[in-house]
Order: sequence, then C-alpha cells, then structure tokens
Amino acid sequence: MARRLSRALALASLLALAAPAASAQDKATGLEKAIAAVQRGDVATAEPVLRELAVGNDEAAAWLGIILVQRGGEDSVGEGMILLRRAAFAGNARAKYGLAFQYLTGGGTNRDDIEAARLFREAAEGGIVRAAYNLGLMHAAGRGVPRDPAQALAWYERASRAGDPYGSYAWARALETSPQAAQRWGEIAPLYLSAAKAGHVPAAVRYGAMLLEGRGVSRDRTRAEFWLRHAAEQGYPEAALLMGDLFGQTAMGRTGKQQEEAARNAAAWYLRAAEAGVAMAQAKLANCYFAGAGVARDFAAAQRWYRRAAEQGFADAQYVLGIWLSGGVAGTTDPVDGYRWLALAERQGHSNAAKVRARAAEKLTEDQIQRGEQAALAFIPRLERPLNADDEAPPLRPPAKVP
Repeated sequence: MARRLSRALALASLLALAAPAASAQDKATGLEKAIAAVQRGDVATAEPVLRELAVGNDEAAAWLGIILVQRGGEDSVGEGMILLRRAAFAGNARAKYGLAFQYLTGGGTNRDDIEAARLFREAAEGGIVRAAYNLGLMHAAGRGVPRDPAQALAWYERASRAGDPYGSYAWARALETSPQAAQRWGEIAPLYLSAAKAGHVPAAVRYGAMLLEGRGVSRDRTRAEFWLRHAAEQGYPEAALLMGDLFGQTAMGRTGKQQEEAARNAAAWYLRAAEAGVAMAQAKLANCYFAGAGVARDFAAAQRWYRRAAEQGFADAQYVLGIWLSGGVAGTTDPVDGYRWLALAERQGHSNAAKVRARAAEKLTEDQIQRGEQAALAFIPRLERPLNADDEAPPLRPPAKVP
C-alpha cells in the first residue's frame, strides 16, 4: 500500500513538472499562429488569443497593442498605448517599433520625432528589421536625427542584408540617385529584383525599366514586359508609361501590320498612364496624336494632352505647347501664352527654348512680352498624380510566378 502510494506521488510529481512545459509550448504555438493571423490580416482570429496571452507575454502585448492603435478610436488607442508602453519598458523590440510610429504620427501621444528615432534605433538593434529601414528614412529626411544621407544608406543596407524588401528598394533608390550611379548599376539591379520578387511594386517598375534600357542587366524585352505588366496590374501608371515605351520600341523595329499593331499598343498604354495623371505619358500620347502613330492624327487632341503635361510642369510639353500656340499649329493662336510656355521651358533648362523664345519675342510688343513674363512668374504646377505614402512604401504584392 505504501509502495503504491509512493509510486502515485512520484507520478503526480512528474505530471506536475510536465504540465507547465506543455502549457508553455501551447502558448508559444498559439502566439505564432496569432502573429501569422495578424500578418495575413485576420485580426478577428488573432485578437482573442493575444488578449489571453498578453497578461504574461510582452510579445503578445506588443502585437495586441499594435492591432489596437491601428484600429483607431480613443478607447482602442488608449488601451493599445498602455500595452505598447508596458512591453517597451520591459525591453520588447516589437513594442518599441510600434510605439515609435505613434510618436512619429502623434497618434495617442504628442508627436515626438526624437523619441520616434530613438525607439526605431532600439527596435532595430533588437532585431526588428523594418525599424532599420524606417530609421534610414528619418536620417534621409532629417526627422528626429540630423539629416545624414550616409547614415540613411547604412540603415537601408542593414535592412536589405537582413532580407527586408523595403530596405532593398530604398538602398537601390539611394544608389540610383547618387553621383556614383553609373558605376554601381551592377549592384542596383539585383537589389530591385530582390525587392520586386518579394512584392515591392515600385521596385518591379524600376527593375523593368532597367531591363528595358539595358542598365545594369542585359536588355531583355520579355522579362521587362513581365515586371511592368505585373506593376501595371497592381495600379502603378508609371508601369503603363514604360509599357508604352516597350511597344514603341517594338514599332520602330517592325514594318506593315506588325508596326501598326505595336503602335496601337503603345498609344493604348500611354493613354492608360496619361489618364492616371503621368505627365510624361501625356506628352508621349500627344506625340502619338501629332504623328498619327497608333491613333488617328488629331492636332487638337495632341494640343490638349500637351497642355495637361505642361500644366504639371513638364518642360518638353511646355516647349512644344509654346511653339504651337505661337504659330497656331492646332488652329489656336495665342502669342502671349505661347511666350509664357517657352519662358517656363527655358527656366527649366530646355535646350532649345531660349532661342525659340527670343525669336517669338521679335513678333511681340513690349506689353505682350511683359504679360507673358508675368504669367510665367505666376505659374504654379498643378500635379495630377501627387506622391502618396504607398508610392514608395506600398503593400507587398508578389507575383504568382517569377520567370
């Protein structure tokens, strides 16, 4: 009897020791599943699990806090800030990352760029890769830290090497716009490709452009079309502009019906981008109407598209519109307005605008020249497609299959 009792007590002791370990494993599995649910946008599934785990788990508290502050509303944001601050104070890197955004935007707290930069740095040092990318952005803009392009580049590189597509895109973009770009195309192309494969759509646009032009990679029309079509399907009109260029190049190398079909495709892609507000596409579509390439020749339509691009500040369109209005090419003559557009193109450095403006001035009175100059001084570009947050940091949308 005593022996059986002893064995039972020993077994109970083992079970008592085993139970907490199993419970911890269950909690870890539950947390992993909840985080995966958040990442795929299934907050309804994740929130109850996170609420259960958040009492004793800083990582769960951080994820729940992020959900709540993103939900908005005074009560949700207030609860989320309490969770984020508690977990951040305990040293949780995810909470510091979420809290940094609140300081950056002033959500649930006073805006504080210095505190945001500090928290992004601590989160990055704690292993949150995306925090390194955001700290790079802050150095690039001089928000909360001194403006320092070299530091920005270093943080982008750090994020990229850790596998972050936003970091890869930002690193490539910084290199592409640097004075050393011509010597670094071979580095830039793989960075854009890596980000594009992960679903960074602007990276797909830029990689497609490199394939189209043969910069940093061998010219490859088929692969360029794949990436540009993918980006266009995701709503990026700049990709439609480049698709127009792709078919325009094809048209120049063909004859007969093949040339006509390629020209129609080019004009159709330019129209898609032009209607979305891309100034260069508007000017190229105007060229199509002027030449009758892919569309019926129509000078009035060409002038309308030149004007839309010119109003956005596109120098080439301003130059052409200035010539057309000075000479009445499309049946509308307005020498003063023509002078204005030529003056604006000249001020942007258009190579021929100065000579043409000087010749146009010979046919105008002093009063007309003065009115044209005053109109040019008063000009404010009207952008049809201003940049928004998703242009440079969009949701990731990877292609289904990469060639």
